[in-house]
Amino acid sequence: MGIFGEIVVLICAAAAVVFLCRLARIPSGVGFLITGVLAGPHALAIVHDPHDIELLAEIGVILLLFTIGLEFSVKKLASIKRLALGGGSLQMGLTIMAFGLLVLLLDPGRSLMGDLFIGMLAALSSTAVVLKLLKDRGEVDLPHGNASLGILIFQDIAVVPLMLLVPVMAGTSADSAGHALLVLLGKAALLVGLVLVLTQRVVPFFLSRVARMRDRELFLLAVAAICLGVAYLTWELGMSLALGAFLAGLIIAESDYSHQAVAVVMPFHDLFMSFFFISMGMLLDLTFVSGHMPQILLAALLLAAVKAVVASGAAVSVGLTLPAGLLTGLALFQVGEFSFILAREGLSAGLLGMEDYQTFLAAAIVTMIATPFVIANGARLTKRLSRTQLPALVVGRSLAEPPEQESELANHLVIVGFGIGGRHLAQAAKLWCLPYVVVEGNPDTVRAERAKGEPIFFGDATSEHILEHAAVSRARAVAVTINDPAACRRIVHQVRDAAPKALLIARTPYLGDVPELRRLGANEVVAAEYEASAEVLARVLSSFLVPDEEIAGFIRELREQGYEMLREMPVARSGLCEFGLPNVRVTRLRVAEGAPAVGRSLADLALRKEHRVSVLALRRETEVLHPPPANMPFAVDDVVLLAGEPGGIATARGIFEGQAPSATR
Repeated sequence: MGIFGEIVVLICAAAAVVFLCRLARIPSGVGFLITGVLAGPHALAIVHDPHDIELLAEIGVILLLFTIGLEFSVKKLASIKRLALGGGSLQMGLTIMAFGLLVLLLDPGRSLMGDLFIGMLAALSSTAVVLKLLKDRGEVDLPHGNASLGILIFQDIAVVPLMLLVPVMAGTSADSAGHALLVLLGKAALLVGLVLVLTQRVVPFFLSRVARMRDRELFLLAVAAICLGVAYLTWELGMSLALGAFLAGLIIAESDYSHQAVAVVMPFHDLFMSFFFISMGMLLDLTFVSGHMPQILLAALLLAAVKAVVASGAAVSVGLTLPAGLLTGLALFQVGEFSFILAREGLSAGLLGMEDYQTFLAAAIVTMIATPFVIANGARLTKRLSRTQLPALVVGRSLAEPPEQESELANHLVIVGFGIGGRHLAQAAKLWCLPYVVVEGNPDTVRAERAKGEPIFFGDATSEHILEHAAVSRARAVAVTINDPAACRRIVHQVRDAAPKALLIARTPYLGDVPELRRLGANEVVAAEYEASAEVLARVLSSFLVPDEEIAGFIRELREQGYEMLREMPVARSGLCEFGLPNVRVTRLRVAEGAPAVGRSLADLALRKEHRVSVLALRRETEVLHPPPANMPFAVDDVVLLAGEPGGIATARGIFEGQAPSATR
């Protein structure tokens, strides 16, 4: 009951502190850290033993990594392997060496192994803090989000060998540590094989059987069993619980039930994550902080500056633009939760003194508290950086200069971003012989596509200088197809200033960005969220026998007026949707000149008998016949209303329009 009472007080205190923080527009994570500082044994002492809360915090980290894994897949993870292996190894290696050298210069009397150990502590960043903030901001799928995730995954995996190196560095157990490292590699190979088997065979079959029961509690238990079971297995194999939870999320992500798993896990995830931040705040000794404030602030500043620079350089070296690399560095500048575990091991082994340990803890927590503010303001710094020519200097002038044959472009198309949308536009421009040029922010993509002959060059289109290279002022149309909403807004603003008369079309993931992009000058805005909803709406209406023309008109008005019309517009309905007949479609066709139906009657065509299609009505000029007489011949420009199965409708389309049969919706 003592632990229960502490938890109740913590939850109440956290609710009050976070409420005040939200009023002051301070991120909730900072509020939880403040709650931990106040409630910890070094302040109000509401909680005397933080270890009990740390157990709940560990569950929070497990659920965080599990939900991140659910939103990924093995294929997507493979797509960021270069960021994880290349960027992660560079970031960790350079950070360890940089801090080892820095501590050696500041305190020459320390041992070399102790200096390197401090570098190891500094090299790790907070997976829990960074991923939560990126998820809340919707930036996990952006370039700097992918880079941060890849580097963080590498760090989490690297924690295990770093733990094994502690006794070697302390000079207590070199042989046993080397043997343990070899055993660990074998266990890792076994784990990878097991994950592949679970992903391909076991879990999809198991979850399909559970889902058929239609029991929410059973599904929750099944998901929890997979998450905690795989996490426990990785722990038994000598790796972290967090890594196991991430792998469990990947396993379920390959099945058809990942979204439902997120839905049942998320409430628990949010609660336990609050305990993680609270437990981190409890580690801060306010008495020590008050007596060593200058050293702590200096240590926090050095940690932030060196880590940000090194992580930015590592991200740029594996293909990110300089602005995206800088955002990666600003996301990873803090010290991670696994550093606290490693620091305790180092303290026990004699690699770290008590004063150094407390200084490091205090500085690390300061960097954690600062992280939400730094990430929130990072976009301002990168915006200013994009206005300079520095990003082009980083990747080299050859990539940053447009192809020579494109230097005198006029009345052309400018494509910003060469993802799926940009590639489709480029293919269409080639097909219709339209002049175009592409601006892309990934230097690897620029190299590969330029080798294929694409008129593409490297640059951040938020920069006025880059837009001048693309001759935007002489362009007929500009299409912004990137996936970064903030950058899209800046690009639209810059393009409209440079080319007031150009057709400007922008793509955004979210419907809420549409009014702002139009205000900034976009002629047309395509919202991925909007278009997906419109397509779902069209298919649902079609299944209820609403005619295609009515659906098309409704969707057209949606695009013109926005979703507000759903609450205001009186919708004209055909009345056919009330029947709910399965696998039946309704469509209107106009009889074309030269079509097989011209001059022939319903009796001649035998549509119902041979193709299972019924003619519900016929309109000839102003007269409407429903149904038309069986012996009345069809004439050019007659409009017929048909009902039938999709295959029959496709055949009827060829009979009335004179076209080859094609699949209909």
